[in-house]
Amino acid sequence: MNRLKIILEKIPAPLQNKFLLTIIFFIVWMLFFDKNNIFSQKQTQSELNKLKQQRNFYVSEIENINQTKTALFSNQDNLETFARERYLMKKDNEDLFLIETDSSKY
Repeated sequence: MNRLKIILEKIPAPLQNKFLLTIIFFIVWMLFFDKNNIFSQKQTQSELNKLKQQRNFYVSEIENINQTKTALFSNQDNLETFARERYLMKKDNEDLFLIETDSSKY
């Protein structure tokens, strides 16, 4: 019993306070051992930033596509050119020739 008293007397007074020890334990628990610890919060924040970047990319792509759609449907010639180039469409009295080049030879 005397040894215990001697050991307790060597511990500084602030560390003998039950409330301070409880607060320190709580802070350590929340920072490292809790489900929402500091590491998972950092990972979640980085994932959120990536998702925001993807959202901005897709919003700009949607805007570009809407501009292209408006340009195509505003003029019949633009729509015809787009269909011919993109989907290889042709008129009934036309022949379509596709020329493929093999870039691996060059």
